[in-house]
Amino acid sequence: MTAVDAAIAAKPHRLTEPRAVIIACAALSLVLAVPVLAMSVPWFCDLYFHMARMAILENPHTAHISDWYRPDWRLLPNLAMDLVVPMLGKAIGIAAATRVFVAATLVLTFTGTVALHHAIHRKLTWFPLLACLFVYNWVTFLGFANVLFANALALWALALWFHSRAGAFPFRIALGAVCALILYTCHLFSLGFYGLVIASAELAHLRQETRLQARKIGGSLAVTAIPFLVPLALLLTSRTVEASAVLAAKLFAPLTPFITVDIPIDLVLAAGTVALFYLLIRERALRVAPELRLAILALPVLVLVIPTSFFGTDLADFRLPALGIFIAIAACRFGEQSSPRLRLAVLAGAAALFAVRMTAIVIDFAAAEPEVKAITQQFRAMKPGAVLFTGTCSPSPRTGSRRGSAAMSCPSVTSAPWPCSISRCSCRRPP
Repeated sequence: MTAVDAAIAAKPHRLTEPRAVIIACAALSLVLAVPVLAMSVPWFCDLYFHMARMAILENPHTAHISDWYRPDWRLLPNLAMDLVVPMLGKAIGIAAATRVFVAATLVLTFTGTVALHHAIHRKLTWFPLLACLFVYNWVTFLGFANVLFANALALWALALWFHSRAGAFPFRIALGAVCALILYTCHLFSLGFYGLVIASAELAHLRQETRLQARKIGGSLAVTAIPFLVPLALLLTSRTVEASAVLAAKLFAPLTPFITVDIPIDLVLAAGTVALFYLLIRERALRVAPELRLAILALPVLVLVIPTSFFGTDLADFRLPALGIFIAIAACRFGEQSSPRLRLAVLAGAAALFAVRMTAIVIDFAAAEPEVKAITQQFRAMKPGAVLFTGTCSPSPRTGSRRGSAAMSCPSVTSAPWPCSISRCSCRRPP
């Protein structure tokens, strides 16, 4: 036996905390992805309309599609799914490509939180695994695929940014600019949050300086501002939409991380989460990274002041907490003085909540699958080039009788049997 073999044999093989966290992270990622991969079509609202657009973008020159639609590509800040799924769909089909895209989004969101936590604290701990409780949230079930994917990339981009803080100044500028441009292309909303976290971190860094020098202030301003110049120029030349606000959205927005489609389970998750964090705060066992304190404190203010709709982004105030919860978890860790028994109790409680949440998700998805298959079958039965008519019915305020109205919509895409709503293509009548 060689000296190397002897050294390996003599070294005890024990499961360290970082290794255990990595194993747990991989297992939880699998649990999060399986329900989506197991469904024929993920059970998320807007996703059906996105899938129809993907089918059109995959084969825009196909008969019965080119008669009604034409690609109209522009560098809009909302293209994440459009740039990925059509190309992947050519290999495995649009339905499978969409499942992979959504599953990857969920996994990247969870692992991105863990990566950001490690980048901030320079240590891999159990705390960021709490993020698995909130991966399935109201924005997920609304099917806002582009912003969800962009949020996941923003977490990873921030992890890279924090890891590069000791790097050369030009490298930091270049990395920030590349990440900012990618996030702009995926979704504008995530780019804004990315900028907020960077500004928060740079301000915290300046506050820690004993002597503020003009060079250091200028460097922080450059790192914060320069990477966003190109996205800002692109935004100013893009199409915009009027901004509007809805008071009701402001009231319910803080519940976004807890809400799915099962209100009793959602209430259990919300109450359990509040109880766990109350326990940590009462025992003074929670530490928040100084770099992210400003961003976390700004979150409720932004929810109040941000328009509900702007630049084509609807329910913006709902989307903020859905990303903010992962930033907050990444910023937190167990305090050094916290007892192992307390940490174990918190992790055990979180594991129980996660088991309840995922059990409910699996049951709801299984119940929805027959309906999804029935809808899919009906659309596949339609003849190529068929035209859909949509109608609405409402009771008359005077007689109580029902009045109806109908409007012709664009034809269904029979190669991908889902109702269509096109934002990246123009719908037109054939000549």
